[in-house]
Amino acid sequence: MLKKNITRVIFALTIVSLFLPFILINAYIINVSFNGFQFIPGIGMRSFGFPGAVMASIDTQVFPPNIFIIISLLAAICGLAVSFLDKKKAVLLSGILGGIGVISLVIYIINIKTIMYGVVVDIGFGYYVDIILFALVIIVSILMFERKANDNLFENEYHTVDENLDLRPEVETSTTDEPSVDESPADSVLSFSDCDIKK
Repeated sequence: MLKKNITRVIFALTIVSLFLPFILINAYIINVSFNGFQFIPGIGMRSFGFPGAVMASIDTQVFPPNIFIIISLLAAICGLAVSFLDKKKAVLLSGILGGIGVISLVIYIINIKTIMYGVVVDIGFGYYVDIILFALVIIVSILMFERKANDNLFENEYHTVDENLDLRPEVETSTTDEPSVDESPADSVLSFSDCDIKK
C-alpha cells in the first residue's frame, strides 16, 4: 500500500514539475527561461522580448506546440489515474507510462536543440526533476511487480500444502486398553483335557 501511494505521489509531482524551468536560452541580449507547460500551446516571439515583437499584431511562433511534452503530460495524468487501481496490471501500466514519459522527454530536448541550432540552450532543473521522477516510477513499479509476483507464489505454495494436508488419510486409534486374547475358549478346554489324560 505504501509503494502504491508513492507511485501516486510521483505521478502528481511530474505534473507539478512542468511549471519549473525546462530550458534557458542565452543569445545576445536575450536571457529567458521557459517551463514545460509553455511548450504545450507553443511559444511565440513576444515571449522572448524582442523589440517590436511585443507590439506586433501577429505573434510568430518560435516553438510550435510540442507533441512530446503533451505526451509526457498525458502519461503523468494516466499514471495518476491508474495508481488508484488495485490490480497487478495497474503496476505494469504504471511502469510502462513511466517509460513513455522518459522517452518523450528525451526526444523533446533533442527536438528543442534542433530547432534552436546555433543558439545556446541550457537545460533547466525542471527538466531534470521531471525525467528523474518518471525514471523513479519505473523503478518503484518493478519493485511492486516483483513483490506481487512473490506474494502470489507464496499463496500458491501455501494452498498446495494445505490441500495435501487435507488429503492425508485419518488413522483410527484404539481407545481400549484391554490386552488382546490370543487363545480361544476351545484351546483352553483342550489344554485341561490333556492334563486329565496324563494323570
